[in-house]
Amino acid sequence: MSDSKNEDNKIQGEEAPTKNCPSAGNEKSSEIDQKGVANLADLIGRLSREIQEHHTKFVWMDDVKFPIEINGINMKQATMSRGKLSPGRLVAVRPCSKNPDNKTFLGLYLGELMVDFMWEYEKDTKVVHLLPHYNPAILIPEQNRVVWGMDSWWSEIESADKLRQITNKVIQDTWYVKLLQEQLEIKKNELQGETPSQQE
Repeated sequence: MSDSKNEDNKIQGEEAPTKNCPSAGNEKSSEIDQKGVANLADLIGRLSREIQEHHTKFVWMDDVKFPIEINGINMKQATMSRGKLSPGRLVAVRPCSKNPDNKTFLGLYLGELMVDFMWEYEKDTKVVHLLPHYNPAILIPEQNRVVWGMDSWWSEIESADKLRQITNKVIQDTWYVKLLQEQLEIKKNELQGETPSQQE
């Protein structure tokens, strides 16, 4: 009996520490996480330096003090398509505004059209650079109006017979909607004095 009891104690004594010790897989995962954080920090540092360098060469439109001397105006070329999607294709579109019933419509994709533009002034060359802001434009014949991609949920369809409803589940599965929901949940838990680990 004593040998059996001692064996039990030995087993229990060996098992207990292993539950708290990180496994080889966890150590490897930790190394990957550390590398990811380091890469992210390096990326942020490089972006910060590029932004600062850009600010030394250009003045944003809101910060320009008139009068100024202008030697020329430069504007980027317009692009009329979004990737492989060409103008004239049928799409399913659910507008976010002026659509109280959350209805999905048959739409006609018009292309990437200019919504507005911004500009900046290059100090050395005294050239004004126009920066057009493009967005997908979609005609909804049923409503006789054009909506922007930034104000709707939309996707390409092959024909009117295959119109696919853009359901709430599709919207909820979008990555940035999920991220926002998670952030709101974390904030809610913090206000309630809880953390995800405490809930588990």
